[in-house]
Amino acid sequence: MGSILLPAYTEQMYDIIRGTKYYFPFTIYLNDSLLNLTDYSATFVIKESADSDDVLLTLTSGSGLTLGGTAGTIDVEISATTTSTLDVGTAYFTLTLTTNSIPKRFAEGPIKIRR
Repeated sequence: MGSILLPAYTEQMYDIIRGTKYYFPFTIYLNDSLLNLTDYSATFVIKESADSDDVLLTLTSGSGLTLGGTAGTIDVEISATTTSTLDVGTAYFTLTLTTNSIPKRFAEGPIKIRR
């Protein structure tokens, strides 16, 4: 859906429609170059708000997230069954990349869940 210069807070509001399959790609850049994600794992979390500990959804590499290695891409895919369980409203997402056992939050921002 977009490119991210890392690290980033995005003002763009992403939408999830309950009960539909949700897919969007990220292309990750660092210092104007594609970030080689070969040695990375990733976690995508949706929670009620930026300060909330209440996690609504967690996706990980190989389970909802596909990392594209040298292409610098991350594909996020949420099944229709899973989106149907999310409460309607504005939530908050974080995308964390981990390499050498060191996690770093690289993207975050609002996400709207609607009917």
